[in-house]
Amino acid sequence: MTPLPTAITHDQHVAALQALGLDPALVTSVRFDVRAGTFLTVFVRSPSGNIVVDGDGQAVTARLHIPFPEDLPGCAPADS
Repeated sequence: MTPLPTAITHDQHVAALQALGLDPALVTSVRFDVRAGTFLTVFVRSPSGNIVVDGDGQAVTARLHIPFPEDLPGCAPADS
């Protein structure tokens, strides 16, 4: 087994998010699940592009799930 890295740089995180087509400036957390897909927490943007804040001045976030496409071989949980 290949040893796990002892550290991952911020630039590597940003590059990974960009490779997935995600805006690193909006992503606050990401979790990869080999059976269910990718789970993200992102900042919510207004139609004008600003990050939305609540009445207390806290940035509003949303939780998203990006599932595997069921029609691709090797991607559905049953194939794992």
